[in-house]
Amino acid sequence: MESDLEKPPVRGRKWTRDRLALFFIIGFFILILYPLLYIGMGLMTTGEVLDLQKSISSVMGPFAGSIVGYYYGKRTRASS
Repeated sequence: MESDLEKPPVRGRKWTRDRLALFFIIGFFILILYPLLYIGMGLMTTGEVLDLQKSISSVMGPFAGSIVGYYYGKRTRASS
């Protein structure tokens, strides 16, 4: 008979949803901060980088906001 320590952990849909949400949010912040490297290397001006960041955030921002709102709302309801 196998003990609980020998069984592999079961990863369900909740674990997958949590990881996808985490990767999306981390990716969003990476895409927002990555253009700052171009300022440091002198390849873009500050105005160009700000325009690029606005474009990225206008496309990905609503998705990131809904993901954060869903998980934050779920945690505050559970703690109340």
